[in-house]
Amino acid sequence: MKRFLRTLILIFLLPLIIFLLIINYGDWSSDNFYYKVSSSKQNSMIFGSSRALQGLNPDILNESLNRSDIFNFAFTNLHSPYGFQYMNAIKSKMDKSKNDNIYFLCVNPWTISSKLKNQNDIEKFRELKSNLLVKDYGSGLLGKLKYYYSQYNEPLFKLIYNFKGKSTASENGYLKLKHKSDLTKIDKKLQHYMKNMLPRYHFSMIRFNQLIKTIKLLIDYGNVYLIRLPMHNKMYQIENKLLEDFDDLIFSLSKKFNIKYINLTLLNDEFNYHDGNHLEYESAKKVSELIAIEIKSHIQ
Repeated sequence: MKRFLRTLILIFLLPLIIFLLIINYGDWSSDNFYYKVSSSKQNSMIFGSSRALQGLNPDILNESLNRSDIFNFAFTNLHSPYGFQYMNAIKSKMDKSKNDNIYFLCVNPWTISSKLKNQNDIEKFRELKSNLLVKDYGSGLLGKLKYYYSQYNEPLFKLIYNFKGKSTASENGYLKLKHKSDLTKIDKKLQHYMKNMLPRYHFSMIRFNQLIKTIKLLIDYGNVYLIRLPMHNKMYQIENKLLEDFDDLIFSLSKKFNIKYINLTLLNDEFNYHDGNHLEYESAKKVSELIAIEIKSHIQ
């Protein structure tokens, strides 16, 4: 009987032990956000939506700017439009012990717009559909279990090895995508934005004011740069329909706070996009290098 019980216990315990080992020591690069939300407080950071998540590479920026502290804290159009929730997450992630940091505030019309008839109804802001930036996740076993059950959407085996490797998250917060330019995918994305996104999104003064408050928060701890990343020209045309005077608005902010606005949309044709909205990996490297050059020339 005792032998049977020991065998039974082993049958139940062994899968549990294997599961816990995979969770604790697994390869979390298959998940887009775990490294971001579980990391300790950061110094220099990149903010914005998925365009920044995939478009600004901390490794290249660090190397070009002779730094080692730049972290990508950008998420997606759902999770990180400028608003109360994202600003609180930024506050929580900031290490305020230094004042020589560098901050990259990536902006586009979607990040200061709301998918609402009443674009300033803060109780219905789209980011409230997710608790990703609200909960606390540590890098230990308990934090990983909490994240796994509430946020992880991939099969468990991907924590053993990221087999497909189409996307790889780095511990510096950057998401590397290996997708190549696909004309069919680009056309579908542009049609989606034109037919489904553009009619539903409207400029939000509350979001714009939250962007201003974010600048005010960051400016005491380092240099702030407003950045508009390049995109497919047809996507650029859609964004201009959403908010025609967007660049004027952002330029006015740069003047008000005496910070630089780096607008790369004049170079849209110089880069490749895998879906019309996001840069291909090699183009993202070139854009990161170009931004570093712009910043170095500004500092000098």
